[in-house]
Amino acid sequence: QDFYYDVWLGRLPIADSEDAAEVIPKIFLYEGCSLAEGDTNPWDYLDQMLFMAGMLDSYTDGGDTKDYIDDNYVSSWWDITKLYESDGNMTTSNCIAEMNEGKNVVNHIHHSNEFGLGTQNGMIYSSQLYALENSPRITSTLYTIGCYAGYMVYPSNNAFMFVQAPDGGGVTMTSNNCYGWYSPGHYNMYSNDFDIEYFNQLCTEDVWVTGEIHAVHKYAYRNTAMSNTYYRYIYYELYQCGDPDIPIYTSEADDLTVIYEDSIPQGGQEYTVHVDDSTDSSVEGALVCIWKDDEVYAADLTDENGDATFAINPQSEGIILLTVTAHNFKPFETEVEVTDENTYIKLTSFTALTTDKGIELEWSVSTDIPINGFNLYRSIPETSLAPSNFDSSSSLDTAWTKVNTNLITGKNPYSFTDTTANTDTTYTYRLEAVTGENAEIIGETESTNSSVPSSFALNNVFPNPVYNSINVSIDIPENANIEICVYDITGRKVSTLASGLYAPGEYTITSDVNNLSSGVYILRMTSESFVSAKNFVIAK
Repeated sequence: QDFYYDVWLGRLPIADSEDAAEVIPKIFLYEGCSLAEGDTNPWDYLDQMLFMAGMLDSYTDGGDTKDYIDDNYVSSWWDITKLYESDGNMTTSNCIAEMNEGKNVVNHIHHSNEFGLGTQNGMIYSSQLYALENSPRITSTLYTIGCYAGYMVYPSNNAFMFVQAPDGGGVTMTSNNCYGWYSPGHYNMYSNDFDIEYFNQLCTEDVWVTGEIHAVHKYAYRNTAMSNTYYRYIYYELYQCGDPDIPIYTSEADDLTVIYEDSIPQGGQEYTVHVDDSTDSSVEGALVCIWKDDEVYAADLTDENGDATFAINPQSEGIILLTVTAHNFKPFETEVEVTDENTYIKLTSFTALTTDKGIELEWSVSTDIPINGFNLYRSIPETSLAPSNFDSSSSLDTAWTKVNTNLITGKNPYSFTDTTANTDTTYTYRLEAVTGENAEIIGETESTNSSVPSSFALNNVFPNPVYNSINVSIDIPENANIEICVYDITGRKVSTLASGLYAPGEYTITSDVNNLSSGVYILRMTSESFVSAKNFVIAK
């Protein structure tokens, strides 16, 4: 006797491609995936539950089992519609009408057979289940204890028809292949016990994946099933029709805020995805999946900081598909472009620290081309006449002073001390990289004093609203790799303001935002031990 599941098991009622075309899109629709095509999940019915309960005999009311479930397990968030024969409202027409309204979870208790589910005045026939019209409000699961409701020998049984229904129905149904059992006068014996335990697992034990609920709700009676014929019978023939990996929504579906690089170069690298909820709190345990043909396929759960990091090595240009899912969140789906970046220079850090020796500048770069050296230009921000889209030495205005006499060379990270600057004045510095006959301004920073803050801080974003350029005030108490990025409201990274190793100090980072359109953006500062974000507005 083996009463333990090795895998979560479900049965899709699919015989051919036509069946698959009816069943699979409903799964995507319930989960909220873009592959659903056409209809989208309206998300407005997830708290809806339907109890349909008949009189099993003259003194055994199935409604007593339903009320016991409601009183002991179902939270107040759920809105339960009760159709009871003892109340006179469990008619076939009422049951079909309520199911067509769209319910997240449906529970049925009445005598049944392979042709239909019992009601007080007849049956909901399997053909009527197949004709349900509740889409796009697809039901996650229908649970019934009725006899033969899922009789697999009969290809048009209730479970198959409910899951195959092209315009509604649901994605799973738990039912008996043969008999269900009850004890006259008792609300909590035999099949009723399994029914009760299903809702215990779903509503109080936080088990919400369909196949797992089906397995663990049986486990509660595995010891009883070893010695009791009725429980053992039910244990073996009660099965789930449908996908065993459906996450049943048990609260309102929240939005995920996913922070990611939307464009990356070819080759080996680490790729990190960060996941927050709608309140900007990190989401732990979100499933992040990335896939690109035969080159990239990986999945991982986010850690306590909301991060999932992958070692990837895309070998060609193209698209990586990125998906993020988490229980009671709407799924997130997007594309990441893989580009062929043959030549690039990326400034990873740039600091200017005022000391008694002058203003000590330090910077580091990431590049795949030779660099001849660098030039530094200095300006007082309040009097600078340089245009905000300044991008080469030919654009230098007389308000900008070249600091170095000779080209600055050396090893990465590079450094230079400006001994001609007034240490009581705040300056803006621009860094120019020289490659062959070309010169390009690759970054800008503002000088700060040498006081050491006591903690990390993302202090201020100014001005706000931002027009042409943004200033970000930060504190760094220790040597740390810092990244400051801008994301749009969908979570797509649109700009990196700073990235690299920073020495302790107070910094104001200035950056051009002319390439960004008007709207609300998220500024996020991260280090190994610190994460902070602020919203700001660009108005043009």
